[in-house]
Amino acid sequence: MPETSIPMFTRQFECPSCGAKLERNNPATKMIGCPYCGQASFVEAQRLEPHGAQNLLIDYGSALAIGNRMPIAGHDWSVLGRVRLRYQDGFWDEWYLQNDAGQVVWLQEDDGSFTLFVPKGELAEPLSLVTVPVGKHVQLPGLGEPIFITSKGTAHVENGEGELPFQVVPGDPADFIEGYRDGKVVSIEVLPRTSTVFVGQPVRLF
Repeated sequence: MPETSIPMFTRQFECPSCGAKLERNNPATKMIGCPYCGQASFVEAQRLEPHGAQNLLIDYGSALAIGNRMPIAGHDWSVLGRVRLRYQDGFWDEWYLQNDAGQVVWLQEDDGSFTLFVPKGELAEPLSLVTVPVGKHVQLPGLGEPIFITSKGTAHVENGEGELPFQVVPGDPADFIEGYRDGKVVSIEVLPRTSTVFVGQPVRLF
């Protein structure tokens, strides 16, 4: 299972494409996206290795920005990174947050609404969208109680920016399954190198 509490530390790198100074504030970070040139780079030992074409994310006026600190759900969080996922009808951003105790969460931003997610583990077996019916309770391997599936679909990674705990490059496929269990939102994201389960609830930002 991915860690949800990680010690704070800071390390500096240079973007291999433009030379900009980039920080790594979480030892679990596996990728850093340059906010200046849009280059995605994987953390390999003591250096950054560029992967994929440069793709600078457009800012559409979000209330969040990498490096900012903000109060959410009774805690202060630092914004470490984000990944933008695009699908047929638009896109949504997922922001990677960390507090001073080292706890990490995700804040999903979709058309002005926000859902705070906690990672609950990676799927032990590959998951196919074809085998998951919408509108029914489904028992998925290793996830305990059944989940009522509300939607599923296919998106792609537009790019990542800042620090991310997984490796993605622009254009990677990103299947998603969403539902509810015990009054909580459940989201399963199936990326090429990892499939992770998240449990969360809607929040309002002030």
